Amino acid sequence: MEKEITELKKQGLDIIALPCNSAASIVNRLKSRIKINIPNIQQAAIEWLVETNIKEIALICTRATLNMGYYESHFEINGIRVHKPDKSLQDKIDDLIKHVASGHAVYKYRNNLYQIIQNIKITYGVNNIFLACTDLGGILEEQEGIHDSLKIYAKKISEELKKT
Repeated sequence: MEKEITELKKQGLDIIALPCNSAASIVNRLKSRIKINIPNIQQAAIEWLVETNIKEIALICTRATLNMGYYESHFEINGIRVHKPDKSLQDKIDDLIKHVASGHAVYKYRNNLYQIIQNIKITYGVNNIFLACTDLGGILEEQEGIHDSLKIYAKKISEELKKT
């Protein structure tokens, strides 16, 4: 990825968007070696959640993103209580993401995601769900209490582009 980003910089780009929560840890390493603006989707999401004064949230993401621990640690640092799925629920989430990411009847899985969200709301007693998987946000209708990292990141990129 470093080679490709270096090539894009040579072509005159000032900003690069990498809309993937699982790849976000790569962004910080690349930014230190290649001097180009690559806003971090996870950092943008944390900043947005802090600004909106959300104090408790349930996390829906890939197992890879969950295992990185970035969201969990940064939520806690910023006073946001985070609920993570148990292994059984994470298996269902990973299976759902796999099907959605492969493009197989994406909208067929919308109900599955809503069921997972309802299960989480009931299990953890939370009103705010954070979708930290860019594959999932596009299949849902806008709904109060569901916060999509991709939409938050798109706003961040828009703000960054206005600066250039």
